[in-house]
Amino acid sequence: MRTGRPKAELVLSEDERAQLQAFARSRSLPAALSNRARIILSSADGELNSAIAERLKMGNATVGKWRARFVARRIAGLYDDVRPDAPRSVDDERSGSNAQRRFAPSCGDRPWPRLRSTP
Repeated sequence: MRTGRPKAELVLSEDERAQLQAFARSRSLPAALSNRARIILSSADGELNSAIAERLKMGNATVGKWRARFVARRIAGLYDDVRPDAPRSVDDERSGSNAQRRFAPSCGDRPWPRLRSTP
């Protein structure tokens, strides 16, 4: 008899399985997304969360989180959520004028500083 909380059933369609396998094999996608796809594929094959976590060298909570997100949101749940940012303190216009001021040569009327003194 199993102990612990019961897990929601995870069943993949053929299209989802094919897409997750492509994610897991991909070398151009972020590694985190490939790992999440491996978690879901292993979980769909009936592997325990603890065994998946040990094999992929991550925590049980991480495996449980991505499994639960997949069950709730399917493939879209594997992508990172947008995180809230602080509002910008400098707008584009001020940012451009600061850069011009900071990087403009301060050599009088010459376009560049004089490197050697000439006699």
